[in-house]
Amino acid sequence: MKNQFLSSVVVSTLLLVIVLPGSTFAQHCGPIMESYLSEISLKHTREGELVAHVEYCRGGGNPQEAYQIHLLAYLDKHAATIPTPVAEDAEPKMGDELFDESNVWVLETKRIELGEDGCYDYEFKYDSKVLADQLISHLMSEEEVNDRERWGEIRSQIRFAVFIPFLDDQRYANLEGLPEDRHECNYGRRRALVWQQLPYRISLHRFAGDEPKYWIQIKGDQAREGFF
Repeated sequence: MKNQFLSSVVVSTLLLVIVLPGSTFAQHCGPIMESYLSEISLKHTREGELVAHVEYCRGGGNPQEAYQIHLLAYLDKHAATIPTPVAEDAEPKMGDELFDESNVWVLETKRIELGEDGCYDYEFKYDSKVLADQLISHLMSEEEVNDRERWGEIRSQIRFAVFIPFLDDQRYANLEGLPEDRHECNYGRRRALVWQQLPYRISLHRFAGDEPKYWIQIKGDQAREGFF
């Protein structure tokens, strides 16, 4: 009788495992408890370059060897619609469009690797004068560029944002060299690991001599418009 009882218990347990995969056995990876930019900086160098640096850290879940980072630029007037809001009658899901490419310029998308300290380091470096011309070309209309007769600050300011998608987001995690096992348990159904607007406003200044010239000025993200 005792052996029969033990046999029935074993069989019942196996049936529970097979029939009820939605139980605790389904949680095959832990949740991501932390996901944030631990360092953010933006500066000009003496060599005339604009340098942006961020460090991304995360905790929990499955540590990954690499992620893909996107550095985005867009006009401040579009900031309220970037990332793209979720429709009222829809649920947010990974793979949804996160920005309108007609309003956003992707300055760079790059593979970032896990460092010895458990975080991911990223640096963007670009010739400041060349970048100024390209920001105008990609983001501004002729009216916005020529809102001064000869010189002065162009009224339309620019914002930068950092975006890191989940690895199994096939829309935005598409570079070669990413980990083969891309699964992470996204229990919160978030659309991205990180989307963060950087705490700076980029002003472009115009001098119209024989040939118009533009340069970048970095300003802080002030508490109210017109403060600085």
